Amino acid sequence: MKDKSVYDMIRKDVFDQLVKEDQIVITRYLKLEGYPMNHGLYGFAGWDKNKVGNNFRVFENNGRFFATWYAQFNGECLFRFVTVNSTRHSVLGGGSYPRYIIEANIDGLTRTIYLCPRGKLRTLVETAVREMNDSNCHEFVFRAWRNEFGKQEHYLDVYYHDVSLPTIDRSNLDSAKTKIMKNSNGPKVVWDDTIEEPRKYTKKEEKLLKADKVCGVVQFLKDKVIPRHRTRPEDSDYLSWFGKYAGLKLNDARTVTQLRGYYRLP
Repeated sequence: MKDKSVYDMIRKDVFDQLVKEDQIVITRYLKLEGYPMNHGLYGFAGWDKNKVGNNFRVFENNGRFFATWYAQFNGECLFRFVTVNSTRHSVLGGGSYPRYIIEANIDGLTRTIYLCPRGKLRTLVETAVREMNDSNCHEFVFRAWRNEFGKQEHYLDVYYHDVSLPTIDRSNLDSAKTKIMKNSNGPKVVWDDTIEEPRKYTKKEEKLLKADKVCGVVQFLKDKVIPRHRTRPEDSDYLSWFGKYAGLKLNDARTVTQLRGYYRLP
């Protein structure tokens, strides 16, 4: 591990030049911040480049400079696992955590970055990867999110499963060490559609969306049905599920289906 107690501050103009000359090794991680969903702001929010004032913090090791950047997401992040394998990652101050490689949607393009989960998120991630292998992990789009109350805990669920999703290019990985060898933007994202932004609902819509029987079915769909569904759910699937499991009449089932972004359903 690089000794992160030894670091330098480099001016922006010098830093930019060193990056252009490929003199700085930049490691990119996912950073998920809690944010109230009802503010309508969620998803990728930019890069946290360890910038302090007009300077960038970098670390030295064997005469080379290393920088750590964080792809910051507010509220939630959709991603796919590139591989179910992980390595150990030690952090300053003690402790060792698993480090996974994920493919995230950053400004509409795929980007391979590291996910280093801790606490509750670590347990959720380790449980998720046990259900997959390298031959099928690309079929699952995951949603990591933080609630808007209290301590903003981490959560994870399968946003959807689709056996038709394209595989992930692993040619830029060091398979022996599960390491990102080349970190550059990938192709256009095909698995992440923009989720409907929150809006004001009528009293009738709110009553229907907040009904216990509907909320219970939504959780059942997220936990048991959608992860095992072979393709991304369509409107007809939701109409059938809300009618069958929640006992909704067709008009109400259609309303819930159209407003399913309220529950963060695909």
